[in-house]
Amino acid sequence: MPHFIRRRTLSGYVMVASTKGRQTTSTAFLRRRLTRIAPLYWLVTMAIFSALLVGLNPVGVASWEWSDIAASFLFLGMERSDGYPGPLLGVGWTLAYEAFFYAVFGVALFARKNAAALVVAVIMFCVLSGLIAKPTSFSAQFYTAPILLEFAFGMGLAHLTLKRAGGPLVAAGSIGLMVGAAILSTLISPNLITPGGTGAIWRAICFGLPATLIVAGAISLESSGVVCRNPFTLDQGDASYALYLIHLPLIQVVEKVAGSGGALLIAAPPLLAIAAHLTHHYWERPVLTILKPSRFNLRTYRLSG
Repeated sequence: MPHFIRRRTLSGYVMVASTKGRQTTSTAFLRRRLTRIAPLYWLVTMAIFSALLVGLNPVGVASWEWSDIAASFLFLGMERSDGYPGPLLGVGWTLAYEAFFYAVFGVALFARKNAAALVVAVIMFCVLSGLIAKPTSFSAQFYTAPILLEFAFGMGLAHLTLKRAGGPLVAAGSIGLMVGAAILSTLISPNLITPGGTGAIWRAICFGLPATLIVAGAISLESSGVVCRNPFTLDQGDASYALYLIHLPLIQVVEKVAGSGGALLIAAPPLLAIAAHLTHHYWERPVLTILKPSRFNLRTYRLSG
């Protein structure tokens, strides 16, 4: 599922768009998002590519072509030459959607007014085109899948926050978290996992709306002063993007050593937590310090997704 644009990030760019030149804002927006998501993703993808070059088959890559490598690095929604519906790093398909949203949003910032409305219009056009035309090519299906509606849900939530219309959300914060989590846990189906599954239109309802409730609940709780201060939890939150990217390759390595079943369940979680912590502190933070030193302080800055 695509990452929701967190309140700080999306609302910040919407407010910047209303006060600064459109071209500068759009360029800055795209540069900052690329800086945030690309370096670590490219590093993990390069590691997988290196494993392929030495004859290994990491994370289920049966075969590859140079077009697979290019599409993976360019965040394109594609089907690999071995038939897998995604880039070399399996979870990278969500980043392809994220990059698509960033591109549409960045271009929309050139508009004088209603940039958010333009983005929603593009999303609705893509989804309706897919439902009506029923394209057969993978790329066309990918960029017209109903999963795109989940970005519109996130934008609607950001709009409520920007308009300070979240009063009722404060009272419903805890309920939103619990209801959203409960719906997610009871409606999981293999056909709803992939964007092109037979239940694609239902995915936005069964996953997108509950996920929106969860995010709304978290925002509400935060707005009312309920925040986490546990250092370990905060550290793992900062390292969550690293965890997301490395968990599948690392689990594959752990499985080779510890085997499947109970041993894997015991060994994987602590190793993943440690690996994510190290990756975040010794790769993400130093790279971000180099790429945007005026906005990143190793001692005080908290990542915003």
